[in-house]
Amino acid sequence: MYSILIIEDDARLARALSSLLKKEKFVTDICRTGEEGYEKAIANSYNAIILDWSLPHMDGEEVLKNLRSDGISTPVLVLTARTSPEDAAEMINAGADDYLRKSLWNGKELTARIKSLLRNKEGRKTNIITIGDLHIDLNDYEVYLGKEAIELDNMDFRILSCLAKNSPNVVSPEDIIREVWGDYDLAVNSGTVRTHLCYIRKKIEKGKSTKYIHTIHGRGFKLYEEEGDD
Repeated sequence: MYSILIIEDDARLARALSSLLKKEKFVTDICRTGEEGYEKAIANSYNAIILDWSLPHMDGEEVLKNLRSDGISTPVLVLTARTSPEDAAEMINAGADDYLRKSLWNGKELTARIKSLLRNKEGRKTNIITIGDLHIDLNDYEVYLGKEAIELDNMDFRILSCLAKNSPNVVSPEDIIREVWGDYDLAVNSGTVRTHLCYIRKKIEKGKSTKYIHTIHGRGFKLYEEEGDD
């Protein structure tokens, strides 16, 4: 079942969108502010996002740019009152997959556009890294151990992905910080990385004899499958 995040400050419109999508068997979440919508989008795996471009405080453009800079590739349909070609170009350049004018939208067109985005997403080239029984889907931000889905938040997923993309090579804490946080920030250090990796280990290794995340003392960490103790 597909889940759609609606980020819209107009309560009546948000309810109407949610009701329409539920009739099409979608599951929906509603956020009334850009800040709340951004937090929801990075904390959960949605199949698509409907985003109001003219939100107060953190507007739609800022939300979208932040999501894309965080590596969130979820398809986004923008709802906007703006009509000029320049506005349309601004939305697409910010990372929107499609847009719909508020003054012209109708239920059939909106659901058709959402379904088109979902089809396009499913048709993308598979980008899955497999290490033994561990499968990391870089497109859909999903992790599986065998057939078991492993729930990771956005930051932990990005750290695991960094190790997976470099496997079986050693990755230093500094390189992980640059890859995940964007730069070597004094507020983030090797202890921060170790804390996240400890949590990830518990999620994918707890109660199992197979180990995946290995500490290479004095150098960093590497990801590979090994039976028995690390």
